Amino acid sequence: MKLSNKMGRVMLVVFLTIDVTCWSFQHLTVAHSCSRVKDRGKSSCISLSNRKGVENISGEDWRDVRAKLVMQYYQGEDIASKGNNSTSTTLTQAIVAITSNCWAYDSKGGIEVGSLIVSHPSQDSACGGLRQQHFHKSIVLVISYSQEGTKGVILNRPTNQIMNGKQQNEWKCYFGGNTQGIGSEDESLGCLYRLNELSQVENDMTLTILKHIAITPWDSAQILVDGKEAIKEDFRLYRGYTKWEPGQLEKELKRGDWFTVATDLESLWNIIAQDSNFSTGTDKWVQLMNRIGKDSLISSTPNQKFQDDMLKQYMRLRLKSNRGLRRSTFHPQQAQNANTCVCNLVAGTLLRSSTPILLDEQVFHQSLVLILKNNEEMTVGVVLNRPYSTSVNIAGTNLPVRYGGRLGLNDKGIPELWLHCNHQTLQEARIGEPISEYGQAGSIFWKCTRKDAETAVEGGLANAEDFLVISGLSVWNKEQVSKDQGGPSSMELNDYFSKVDESSIRTIWKLLKVQEPLNKNNAAENLEAGNTAWMLSGDAGCILSGGSKQFDYQSGSDMDTKEQQVVQSLAHSALDRWIRMYLLKP
Repeated sequence: MKLSNKMGRVMLVVFLTIDVTCWSFQHLTVAHSCSRVKDRGKSSCISLSNRKGVENISGEDWRDVRAKLVMQYYQGEDIASKGNNSTSTTLTQAIVAITSNCWAYDSKGGIEVGSLIVSHPSQDSACGGLRQQHFHKSIVLVISYSQEGTKGVILNRPTNQIMNGKQQNEWKCYFGGNTQGIGSEDESLGCLYRLNELSQVENDMTLTILKHIAITPWDSAQILVDGKEAIKEDFRLYRGYTKWEPGQLEKELKRGDWFTVATDLESLWNIIAQDSNFSTGTDKWVQLMNRIGKDSLISSTPNQKFQDDMLKQYMRLRLKSNRGLRRSTFHPQQAQNANTCVCNLVAGTLLRSSTPILLDEQVFHQSLVLILKNNEEMTVGVVLNRPYSTSVNIAGTNLPVRYGGRLGLNDKGIPELWLHCNHQTLQEARIGEPISEYGQAGSIFWKCTRKDAETAVEGGLANAEDFLVISGLSVWNKEQVSKDQGGPSSMELNDYFSKVDESSIRTIWKLLKVQEPLNKNNAAENLEAGNTAWMLSGDAGCILSGGSKQFDYQSGSDMDTKEQQVVQSLAHSALDRWIRMYLLKP
């Protein structure tokens, strides 16, 4: 059947419209259906009421028919472009990709169960590689799409973890996403597999994704293997999944963060089943990008090296390290030990970060944090060495407003905090009040209001530069906090911070006073001044947990000196990007 360019376009639109309708109905049916496979190696018999409507004419998979229509459409476009004396490399590559039984093409934003969501290499430009590093150069298989949102499984994030089954047989694990993922108490463990490779299977928990490809809980897969109904090699075990709220993925597609890709069953299973040659799994992404004619984007996107390096560290620290792969990283005994140690902190204590902070909350890397409150429920503090672009004017002097933490930044009920330090005249004049719970005699740091500061400057008791202005609070709950939650920090103070010796506080304060309101011209100098203050706080401070060493937690104690330097440099770059993204006004 040969179609004209115009007719091909019309039929393609009509066919895609029918597809979406059928698929929505199929998905609703699948969610309440079971799967049954009669004979190993033969076609599967899936108990879906609408299966005949989804499968196509002449027994051919309806998705193959659609791919042929897409090919004819692209051929028409390609002929038209040549007729206009122009070339279209993208169209030509798209045609090549679907001229055989194995095909893949950019479906231009069409989301459906069984489609692939492939990240644009600049997908994380919104956060600059500073968070959700697992999505960088990822391939996600859509396993659920409805009014309740979208769920998928990342296909190209290998781990080095082996999980022991009920019969002590070993199962290799892959990272499917950070929802109910590694370290979660309610961790989701699911297996993708090919229906036509199993025999005598009845399983109410199985969810059919495409013809011959389904997902089932790990427990169900073990029952099949233990009962000789299947072999382990039929399955791929994934820890966790990824989730988008209703409309969220559509917005990200419109923003250009993702491509939607349709592919044949054999190509899809090859992506699932083949082991990656790269530790990050990005080789699969490169292969798929080449197949859909997006090869020009593979290495041309700015800042890709930084994002690639952050992904490597994410893989090493979260997916390849023993600590990152534990099913649960938090235990009651650890909580008891941590609480005992953290409760030794008193208001007025100055802390310094004691290990590179790379993957989350980079603002705390090489930070100085003043503790304001510590009780059985939480610890509250403020970061001192992170100035904003905004400022306040007092007596003709512009003082930078400093980022104290993410809590309360949009809450007018939390006023700016004004601090002075080691200033005998201000303390004797009772300008404000001491932070320490032990009162005036035991407090180096004092807090006051803007009115207090203006009164002191007007009265000649101090200069404007003697005060620091802080906006926002950093809060650490004593109970475990998910990394996906906002508000309180998810970091453990014991893992990341040490106390600063009081003898160095006067010098630190002088360096902090050098920092100015942030702008593009002084951003590097401001960062250097803040980091110098951090460095002078020294390594002599005792680690809160009593025995941690630098690089133990996030960076890994198994690294040599060169690797540690690489991580330290990357953490510094991440901090610089965080500051320019969140604290520097355009």
